[in-house]
Formats: sequence, structure tokens, C-alpha cells
Amino acid sequence: MSDTTGTAAPAWPGVYPALVTDLRDPQALGRVQVSLPWAADPEGSRPVAWARLATLAAGAGSGTWFLPAVGDEVLVAFQAGDPSLPVVLGGLWNGQQRPPQAVAADGSNHHRVIRSPRGVVIDLVDGPGRAGLTLRTPGGCELVLDDASQEVRLSDGQGNQVEIKNGELRVTAAKAVVVSASKVSIAAGSVQVDTGMLKVSGTVQADTLIANSVVARSYTPGAGNVL
Repeated sequence: MSDTTGTAAPAWPGVYPALVTDLRDPQALGRVQVSLPWAADPEGSRPVAWARLATLAAGAGSGTWFLPAVGDEVLVAFQAGDPSLPVVLGGLWNGQQRPPQAVAADGSNHHRVIRSPRGVVIDLVDGPGRAGLTLRTPGGCELVLDDASQEVRLSDGQGNQVEIKNGELRVTAAKAVVVSASKVSIAAGSVQVDTGMLKVSGTVQADTLIANSVVARSYTPGAGNVL
């Protein structure tokens, strides 16, 4: 957006709408290329420039990374009015690019939402009697933290779910639940197993065994056995 005629370029005060045209910053500075459709010359050529991005935090190798997408409308300003030094201040919704969330019919404003172009959603709920967080992917994976119902739920949209609610932890699997560790310990007042068949490989050791019937291929009398 520089003037190549040799005369001083006019200052551009204020802010202006622009379109993002490229994200591949040749200097790897996190800049985005913007064009100004309203500033096209008589031949229809639109001026373009690499614009720095005003973001939530920007430090040495740290900060937030939320680049606008190519084709997004943004709002730019120019440092000291210099047209060669644009800065993206933020994004703009418009008639073609709609917001990711609608305002509630009663006008309440209890949701803070981040939604990616492909539908990954972070939804923070913060209202009277309601506080929670939902993470959701377009494939159906979901994590819900809900203070109102005192519930934590993790699911994958395929019938597999872990739920913590009302003092209970429930694990539901569409096919199998597999626990693998060098040692597994269970401490409980009682353990109930309801199954048609319980198979244990190795040795089973018990202080007391009460059974209605025992079917075994072999039986070895010894200490603790009834002769």
C-alpha cells in the first residue's frame, strides 16, 4: 500500500474494513495479508499488505494463536496513519458470514462461545444458577462440566461414555471395557458382579468363599478346605 510515485503517501486515519487474502507470512511473524476492496484503482486492482494482528497476548514464543481465515472480513487501522503499516484489530461478521451463536429469545447473555470453522466448539455457560463448560467436536465427541446438575460427562458419540453424577461413576462401553495395569486395587464395602460367566485366569485367593455350588475339574484337599 505504499506510494511508488515518489510523493508522500497520504495518511489514512481511522479504521477500515478489509478482507484476508493470505496467511503465509514470508517473515513468519504471524501477520496476515489483507486487501482493501473499497480502495481499488480504476483498473480494479486492490492494494494488499501484510498486517500485524492485535491479539489477546503476544510474547516471545507465547500468546494466543487465532488467525482469521482467508476470506474473512476484518477491521484494520494504520500505525500513525501510514498505509504501509496496517494492523488487524479484529474480525467482523456480515451478511454472508454469520455469528456462531444466536442471542436467546429473552435477551439473556449467558454463553461465551468459541467455534472453529469446522465446528469444534467451546461453550462456557455463566448464568444465574447455571455454570458449566462444554467441549464438542463435529464428530460427536463431547465433554460436559455442569455445576447445576453436578455432572461430569465424557462421550464419543459412538455409545461410549463416562459419567460422574449423584455420587456415582458410570462407565458405559459399546463393546468392551479394558483395564490394564501392573496392579489393580479395589477397596469397597461390597462388590457386586452380575454376569452370565466370570472367567479368571491364574490363582484366586480368598479368606472366605461362600457358594451355592462349585463345579471343578479337580479338587485338592488341604489347609482351609473342608474334608
